[in-house]
Amino acid sequence: MLPWGCDITFPVEESGAILKRVGSAVEEMGIEVESVRQSTPSRFFEEIEASGKDLMVIDVDFNPPLDPDLRGTYDNRVELKKANRRAEYALLGAQNLATLSWILGGKRPEGIDCLWISLIYNHFHDIIGGSHHDAVYRRAMERLCRVDRESMFLAEGAAVKLAGIERGEVAITAFNALGYPRSEVATLRMDAEPGYVVLDGSDPVPTRWENGRVKFLARDLPSFGYRSYAIADGTIDPPEEIDTNIIENEYLRLRVDPETGCLAQITHKASGWEVLSGPGNELRATDEDDPDLEGRLSLTDRVVGARDHPRPRMRAYSDGIGSWIEVEGPFLGCRRFQRIMLYRGVPRIDFETSLLGYKGGDHFIETCFPLNLDW
Repeated sequence: MLPWGCDITFPVEESGAILKRVGSAVEEMGIEVESVRQSTPSRFFEEIEASGKDLMVIDVDFNPPLDPDLRGTYDNRVELKKANRRAEYALLGAQNLATLSWILGGKRPEGIDCLWISLIYNHFHDIIGGSHHDAVYRRAMERLCRVDRESMFLAEGAAVKLAGIERGEVAITAFNALGYPRSEVATLRMDAEPGYVVLDGSDPVPTRWENGRVKFLARDLPSFGYRSYAIADGTIDPPEEIDTNIIENEYLRLRVDPETGCLAQITHKASGWEVLSGPGNELRATDEDDPDLEGRLSLTDRVVGARDHPRPRMRAYSDGIGSWIEVEGPFLGCRRFQRIMLYRGVPRIDFETSLLGYKGGDHFIETCFPLNLDW
């Protein structure tokens, strides 16, 4: 199968000329074929399946930047990609909760199809890839924010119905709209001063107040279910700064290199597996060659990493929810800020990375995690 065509262009030759050219190229390559004919992908795969032949399997990494034409998936309009992901999660969760509410006698959910269409409209490859001008960007962001906002409205209505919450009742209900049970850090905005604690029954739940938001450990949330929590007056101990470059929970132990701020070690406790084969969570910037908003991504050998900058400042903290390490230092003429977080009872590492004051440039910036894998 040799695909013929290019993006949204018309064929520049008639069918007979195309077949003749392809036949000549195949002959020059020394490939013996019985005939060359026009077909469709579906017919090609049907004939392959019907032939019963065992085909060679090619297993390589097709991920750019080996040979990409999806550069915008990586670098352009990053806020749009983040908004798109938020909208996807919000809409999927709203759909699950609204469907459960309807099955249990609630109101039939309306408007979900329109929200999916509005979301998917942004998945056209020039929009989601970021190769468009500002007017398109603004309209796309408006659509995504509307999907996010209306999805949350749908989810909230369904959640109130499912949990049987009465108006005026003060409680927190954490929903799990996924198809498996989980423990997770729940976050919500609270229009109150830090003077409250979250209770699971009569037991205090590890809680953290952070910039007008309350975070707490919601343990053992059932699949497509919820747990309710009470709120009571009380005080929460603030996070404690600890003098260490190692943090751990029940599942993982992390060690950060204070010279670079990179992860030097991730140990999976149950198996003893050392996850990394080199510095992890390392920011690297590679200069582009002949940069463009579209087309192939061509990189040079000019690479800047953590060791090319002065030693960063590192601080570690711990509280009832978990522990984390913050790294801050210069990078590419701006400031890098990275936070590495472990939560108690959650088998996952969370990472936050920001470039503060970045002025832009023709750089391909990646966060690297070389893995110690035995293939």
